[in-house]
Amino acid sequence: QKLATMEANNSRTDQGNAKYTAEQPYINPRKHSNKINSHPVAGGRLDLRARKPPRKLPRPQQQQQQPSKQNSTTQTKTNHNATQNDHHLTISLRQLCTDRQLIEESTGMRKRRRVLNDLEQMLVQWSHSLYPPHYTLPADTTTPTPPALLSFGSYRLGVHTPDADVDCLVLAPPHVTRDNFFSSWVDILKADGRVSELHPVASAYTPVIKFQMDGVKIDLIFARVGNSQWLRDHSFKKSGRRAGDDVGGDDDRGSVNDVVGDSTATINKGYDGEELQEIMDMELDDTVLVGLDETSVRSVNGVRVAQFLISTAGTSAERLQNFRLTLRAVKEWARVHGLYSNVLGFLGGVNWAILVCWVFKRNLNAPASKLLHLFFRTFANWKWPSPVRLSNQQRPPDGVNHLSTWNPRENFRDAKHLMPIITPCYPSMNSSYNVGEPQLRRIRDEFWYASKLMDKVYSGKEKWNALFESNGFFDQHQNYLQVRNVASFSISFPSVLELDLSTSVSR
Repeated sequence: QKLATMEANNSRTDQGNAKYTAEQPYINPRKHSNKINSHPVAGGRLDLRARKPPRKLPRPQQQQQQPSKQNSTTQTKTNHNATQNDHHLTISLRQLCTDRQLIEESTGMRKRRRVLNDLEQMLVQWSHSLYPPHYTLPADTTTPTPPALLSFGSYRLGVHTPDADVDCLVLAPPHVTRDNFFSSWVDILKADGRVSELHPVASAYTPVIKFQMDGVKIDLIFARVGNSQWLRDHSFKKSGRRAGDDVGGDDDRGSVNDVVGDSTATINKGYDGEELQEIMDMELDDTVLVGLDETSVRSVNGVRVAQFLISTAGTSAERLQNFRLTLRAVKEWARVHGLYSNVLGFLGGVNWAILVCWVFKRNLNAPASKLLHLFFRTFANWKWPSPVRLSNQQRPPDGVNHLSTWNPRENFRDAKHLMPIITPCYPSMNSSYNVGEPQLRRIRDEFWYASKLMDKVYSGKEKWNALFESNGFFDQHQNYLQVRNVASFSISFPSVLELDLSTSVSR
């Protein structure tokens, strides 16, 4: 009787399973009751026939994720002899970046320089107003020590887009405090009719003032130097260069020459003499760190990291051009595929710049198209969580206070990081500490997929456009969660969301 009962049950099960074909997959109602209750049903079962099948990236093979000894800062550098195909692909890549409006026109550059020049003059007047009434100047100077305005981020690297903001650092003399920066300086900005969208965020991990001036977006951070000598030397160099500019009669470049950007001419020709001098005058040596607190060190390191990345190209115009073009392409690829966001647990501008620089340092003579090919091939096969390092500096420079650095052997929190991308300047930190497991899995898949596409581009089977096609995120998954924010009063949602997210992530 038991055997007869079992055979009958198996027969009914087989008949039931026969109803679920490849066209209409079987869904266990016990395991998927929540899906059945939340989706249109057909015949008592979830009907998936009307839905577009999700696009799934092909998973990389296991052996491809086990690279050889490449995760080292001492890897042997290689010299690539550029082929005719490399040059042709580099030219077409540059044209694609131009067509996608990734390069700002000269008029936009002039406007940025004018705004930064006005901002610097305002900072100088504000700094002078904070001196005590009967302040006596040092014997070796005749004018008060002015603050310095230095750029960093994509604008400093020369890879910013026309709608990008300008990241700037105010290096202030010892008599100016951070409290002054977030009180009297904010009041000056509020009173200026050219300033809008003003949002000071003093409680952020790196305190910042966000605003727009004449339509140019600016993120302004602050650090107070312990020794005014660097500021005086910097002011002396800049005043001498400005006098030379006046003789030359070139007014379009503006007087804030230490704020280095990029233009179409620079993209096409590389360094010009003035830009090379600007980069050299902007250099911050380790003595600037003497006497700084930890918050100021973090603020200064944005400029120091950008300086390190630029110095990798040396004085070669061609190398700088290839580095910039590669980084532009990588950042655009990341934006198109939804991977350009620190807030969402992916990678931001400095992360992508460090990754590109890692490949660039080992292939200094490779053209941009080859660098892009090597970039995706390298990180499609990277064995995370092995860190990406550009330098091994762990000890503080002479006279600088000891600060904590990224060290997974001594810090259990550092050991838990999944995708460590280490900043090259002391104190070294993991710039991608917020990458989680889902984000790392997604980045890995996209790296691998892009690497295969690059093989096809080099073989002539695909064009560059294939690399920058949207990945169809809303076709990849079956379920999505939509979050709606509603307020009963007038409010600027973009600014509030941006500030809340940046503050929560920094904490």
